[in-house]
Amino acid sequence: MDNAFFEALNSLGSENGLDTDTLIEKVKSAMLKAARKAYPDSEDRITVEIDPITKTFEMYLRQDVIDDEPIDENEINIAEARNIDPSIKVGDHIQKRLDINRFGRAAALSAKQSIKGDLRDINRKRILDKFQDKENDCITCTVTQVEKGGAATLVYDKTEIYLFHNEQIPGEDLKEGQSIMVYVTNIANKQKKPIIKISRVRKELVKRMFELEVPEIYDGVVEIKAISREAGARTKIAVWSNDANVDPVSACIGPKHARIDAVVKSLSGEKIDIIPYSENPEEFIARALAPATVESVTIINPEERLCGVLVPANQLSLAIGNRGQNAKLAAKLTGYKIDIKAATPENEALIAEKVEEAKAVISGAGPVRLLRGYTAEVTAYTRGQGRISYQPDGYRPCPEQDEIVKQIGYDPERDLLHPTGSVFCAHGAGFEVRWDEVDRMAHLPLLDFAPKKEAEAPKRILRSVAPGGAPELEKELLAIFERTYGQIKRRDVLPMMALRSQDKRELLAQMEPAEEFVLVDGYNIIFAWDELKGIGRDSLDAARHVLMNLLCNYQGYRGCNLILVFDAYKVPQNLGTVEKYHNIFIVYTQEAETADSYIERVTYELRGRKKVRVATSDNLEQLIILGHGAVRVSAKSFHDEVMQTQQEIERVIVQNNQKGK
Repeated sequence: MDNAFFEALNSLGSENGLDTDTLIEKVKSAMLKAARKAYPDSEDRITVEIDPITKTFEMYLRQDVIDDEPIDENEINIAEARNIDPSIKVGDHIQKRLDINRFGRAAALSAKQSIKGDLRDINRKRILDKFQDKENDCITCTVTQVEKGGAATLVYDKTEIYLFHNEQIPGEDLKEGQSIMVYVTNIANKQKKPIIKISRVRKELVKRMFELEVPEIYDGVVEIKAISREAGARTKIAVWSNDANVDPVSACIGPKHARIDAVVKSLSGEKIDIIPYSENPEEFIARALAPATVESVTIINPEERLCGVLVPANQLSLAIGNRGQNAKLAAKLTGYKIDIKAATPENEALIAEKVEEAKAVISGAGPVRLLRGYTAEVTAYTRGQGRISYQPDGYRPCPEQDEIVKQIGYDPERDLLHPTGSVFCAHGAGFEVRWDEVDRMAHLPLLDFAPKKEAEAPKRILRSVAPGGAPELEKELLAIFERTYGQIKRRDVLPMMALRSQDKRELLAQMEPAEEFVLVDGYNIIFAWDELKGIGRDSLDAARHVLMNLLCNYQGYRGCNLILVFDAYKVPQNLGTVEKYHNIFIVYTQEAETADSYIERVTYELRGRKKVRVATSDNLEQLIILGHGAVRVSAKSFHDEVMQTQQEIERVIVQNNQKGK
């Protein structure tokens, strides 16, 4: 056989990504099938030998040597056999060379079809092996051909794939030889000829690009919470950091915009907005409408995920965007239907009217035992929008009286043997004392209502938000604390007041001369601590009070001066207030003053005089307060401190209880 056969084999192997030896085995198998059709009685006696080195291709039939007349092709007479090999004898075998041309056209076509079928299977498996793990992932291809107004032919690892016109970025001008990144959406027709479907318009392409460009995303430190895209125009990405020390937006942008610029370049200049994700829907929606400035966001109907947004009149077109693009992308990103209007009294009233229309009013009566905890359920179900109020409706016979009495094991005749106990206070925490132990454990006589000489009134009156508030009760509590901890100095405390600079200095002057000041960014901590974040989703007021109580215990144990600052800069006409809550100060900033700016001013006034720590996860804040000589404590580290303090308090309580037994 001439060299053309082996040259064809080499070419076929190169085209299909196969080595010559593999292809030769396929040719052998195909030719054997064709030969066995030509010699149906010699199925196991035919062999094929192909040698690419010597470039020989032979087929042989094994014949038995007999001393009689042959009855078929499988036998040969001894005399004829000795003409081929003189040393042959009866019972031996001889290999007879077959004429390939004898098979005819049908046999050749059969061999050809068999080879083609094998090659199809090989190609199918090869494509599946190459792309199976690339599904829902990005690959980099080379453009080899671009049809005008049609599909583009790409090559990935010697395999041609097609990028159809509807999957190309609008307005993108692809060039032959250009390297582009595409997203493998899926592999169709896997059982026959696999079709690799790719796209450059899917939002997943942008997401995967950022995962490849930003190590923090790849490592799981930064998460892409949501993404919306209009290919060729703009993409919005909401990101979140699982590490308080890592800014997710800065991580995605990269040093000198290197990371985001790389993605933008790969997308032919498509604009990309990166915004910090927020679990607060109002805040998230306001951020999603960037670059527009938002005055207010109102959730009209949580169930239908409908909200109203007010923006300055000069920002209305920017908020909506060209052909509604910005508003549409923000809606896809947040999952809310966004009604954007100019900030006018009429539109504000219109949104308020829609909120009222969306409210459902439920009234009725029910037993107290079934309504316990119902307030929290309503708050959680309505995402903080629902409210419920109770009022006594008189006493009614319990329809399940006998059953309930049986369940609790109540015996009216033994009721006097089990009177209620009392709750005692230690280091800001309460513990239960049995009724018969109260007299022994009490620091003061139980019924000491003798009139006491009124102490000289302080210079300023305390406006406390602590429960109770009766002067007799406050004096009694003070006596208990002095009996436990020694003499406690009374502090002059500011009343509710506007937070002018003079007021800030007065606030600092009235604190005891402790060695340490601790300033806490309230909302920053609430949305950084998991236990407070969950409460804050339902009710920010509830989250604030939980944090305030935790910090009261912390301050009482640490003996520091603690100021808890809440950001109220969005509240119109708010003058700023400060109040005393037990043993800590609560500050609500004035309109147009953030918690950060208040903390910066206080650290500046305290610089060089006191040890100051600021509890916040705001990295930018660190640069400023360090310049004032203060130290930033991350939300996580501060959480560990507070929880350790709680454990220490509980340990002291247990020790005191053991001593009292």
